[in-house]
Amino acid sequence: MTMASYKMTNYYLSLFSFIPFLLCFCCSTYQERQLVAELYPNSTNVEIVHVRAVGSNDTLHYVWCFRSKPTVLLALTSHASNLSVLWEQFPSTANSISFEPKPIYSFGVSVNQLYEFNDVNDTGLLDMNNSSESYIHTIDMPDTWEMKDIEQNLDFVRLVMEGSWKNNESFVKQGTIRIELETYREQGHGSDLPHLMHSTNATQLEFSMRNMITNSSFKQSRFASELILAANESAKSSVFPTAYKSFDDEHTPGVFTLVDLQTTASREQNKGGYMQWRPVAYVADERDIVNSTETAFYDIKNITNTSSKCDGTLLAAYFGDNLSKNLLNALNISFGAKDDGFYAQNNMSIWTITIGYGHPPDENFSLFLILIMSFGLGLPTVIIMISGLYIALRRITYRKDDLFLSE
Repeated sequence: MTMASYKMTNYYLSLFSFIPFLLCFCCSTYQERQLVAELYPNSTNVEIVHVRAVGSNDTLHYVWCFRSKPTVLLALTSHASNLSVLWEQFPSTANSISFEPKPIYSFGVSVNQLYEFNDVNDTGLLDMNNSSESYIHTIDMPDTWEMKDIEQNLDFVRLVMEGSWKNNESFVKQGTIRIELETYREQGHGSDLPHLMHSTNATQLEFSMRNMITNSSFKQSRFASELILAANESAKSSVFPTAYKSFDDEHTPGVFTLVDLQTTASREQNKGGYMQWRPVAYVADERDIVNSTETAFYDIKNITNTSSKCDGTLLAAYFGDNLSKNLLNALNISFGAKDDGFYAQNNMSIWTITIGYGHPPDENFSLFLILIMSFGLGLPTVIIMISGLYIALRRITYRKDDLFLSE
C-alpha cells in the first residue's frame, strides 16, 4: 500500500468512526414534560387555556389568552406554583391574573394589531415612515373569538381559535384571523411546513389571515402584524433579532434562513425568552414552495406609553404596574414579496413562529440524513480499504515471485 493510499484510508476511517458520535448526538434524549391543560372560564366559553408543562425540576406554564388581543404568556415556576384569575376584574385590573408563588421568569407575546399598506411600488416591504392614509391603515384585532378545536394527549396540546369582526363600525368588511397554538411533550419539528424545530420549553403559534377585505381603496394591498413583547427583565434590556443561514433546507425546502429573536437574558444566560421563525409565509393551506412567499421584520421599537398598546390585555393584567419598568418592545412583521401578486392573489397568509424559554434550538442533522451520510462515507471507505489491501497483497506476491525466480 502506498503512503498516499494509507493516508487516504486513515482519513476516511476517522470520518467513519465519527458517525456513531453523530448518531448519539442526534438521538440524545431531552427533558420531557408532562402536559395538563385547563380551560377558563369553562369548556363552552373559552377565553384562556392554561397548559402546565411539568418537568423534572420545574414547571413551565403556557397561558393562551383570547380576551381582547391574542396573547401567549410563558411563566417558569416551581412545581408548587398555581395560576389565579380574578374574572370579575380581568383583564382591566393590574395583577388580576397571577401565579403563587411568583414565577422565576415570565415572557409574553401579544398580537397587537394589523397594518394594511398599499405597496404601489411592489417592494414587498413596509415603510413605517409613511403614515399617509393613502398608504397605510391600522386594523384592530377581531372583537369576537371562537374555539374551533382543542386536542390534548400525552404528546401535545393543540388549540385552534378563529376571530372575526362583528362590529359594524369595523374597518374590516370580511375576513378571519385564525390562530393555532401547540405545545409538546418532547423536542421535535412541527407537523406542517415550515416544520419549525421546538424544544420542550416552547409553544408554536401559527397565525393566518383569510379572505381579508377592508374598506380601503388600496389596489396593491399587503398586510403586516405588530407584536408586543414583554418580560420581567430590566427596561434597559431589549430583544435582539438575528437572521442567519441554516446548514440545510431538509425540513423547509428552499428556505435556508432562520431568525432568532432573543431577550437579553436569553442571549447572555440562556435564561430568557425567545422567538424563532423562518422568513417564509404560505398563501394556501396546501403548503409547498409554489405556495410560499417571504416575510420581513423591522427595527425593534421601545414602548414608552404602555396604556396605548397594552391596556385591557393579558400583558397589562399580569405584569401590572411593573410593565413600564420591564422589557417592553414592539416588532413588525410584513407578509409578501416582490412580484408575488399582492395579498389579493390568494387571499391568504400563513406564518408560524415558536415562542419559548431558554436558548432557541439549533437545527441538527436528522437520523435519516446521518444514515445517508454514513452510507455515503462508509461505502467509499470500504472500497478504499479493500483496494489498498488488494494492492498490498499483490505487491507481496510479486516480491515473493521475484525472489523465487532469482534463486
